[in-house]
Amino acid sequence: MGSQFFHVLDVTYYLHTKPDGSTVMEVRYKVGTDRTICEYLNFEDKYSRAYVSKWWSERSPDNVPKTNQHAVDSANYHAVAQTLGILVDGGVVVGCKLGEKPPSLHETW
Repeated sequence: MGSQFFHVLDVTYYLHTKPDGSTVMEVRYKVGTDRTICEYLNFEDKYSRAYVSKWWSERSPDNVPKTNQHAVDSANYHAVAQTLGILVDGGVVVGCKLGEKPPSLHETW
């Protein structure tokens, strides 16, 4: 089927609790009136750290959060660039088009 590009209408960030009680940051991309594509990021897992560090650094001038809760709170406080579009392959987000990075949260406090 190949990759498909979607224009993003809205993005929401949640703390998602898995069945084992651990948490991840859930990113919900609204790409249509009845369609949402989700991405799950774990800022607390050492095996995921390289991926989430790259993800965060592409979107924010601030340091990469150490916890999922801090990532969700910061993202909801507009610490990340607006996502304009996503590239999806096999149900997985494999790329994105971003707006400009916002100012550092440290500069706004």
